[in-house]
Amino acid sequence: WVDGTAAGYKPDDALLRADFAEYLMAWGVRQTRPHAPGSVFADIPASSERVHAAAEALTRPGALILNRSPSSLPVLRIDGTGFMPSAQVTREETAYALVQAMSRQAQAEAHSGPMMAFDDAGNAVEVADAEAIDPALRGHVQEALLLKIIEAEFADGVARVHPKTAVTRADYAAAAFKTFVNLPLP
Repeated sequence: WVDGTAAGYKPDDALLRADFAEYLMAWGVRQTRPHAPGSVFADIPASSERVHAAAEALTRPGALILNRSPSSLPVLRIDGTGFMPSAQVTREETAYALVQAMSRQAQAEAHSGPMMAFDDAGNAVEVADAEAIDPALRGHVQEALLLKIIEAEFADGVARVHPKTAVTRADYAAAAFKTFVNLPLP
């Protein structure tokens, strides 16, 4: 689910979108190619064929094998027409992608009201920085919190998600493991 780099595993390095895209392919993504030659994303170097293929597959609606609906949202969102392969992945992006990878879009979209996180004692605590979360990702972040894919930080009775914080490679490995544990496998 998470590979090392040529320089080693580098657990404390920020996870970049190019690596994130390659890692997300392990979640069962249809790998169709566009009919037109060339890449959809001009900002991915031509030498990065695996990143091109992953980015194109992950950013298409209906990409998941676990969810056969052609109307399901993409596993990985883009902003505009660029893929931004060197951009750091945030906590809210990780929550969105992994919840989509689990085919839990409907559950994520059903969330409304205040965002809640649960402390170690099982007490529901309102998320203080919920307004910082992209509104399009709020349901996915809430679902990820409920499934403990991402954890809130608790201090003085306040829960914080830190949605814009970059995810390290080790953070992603932990989140991927927690996601795998929640998969509805036979």
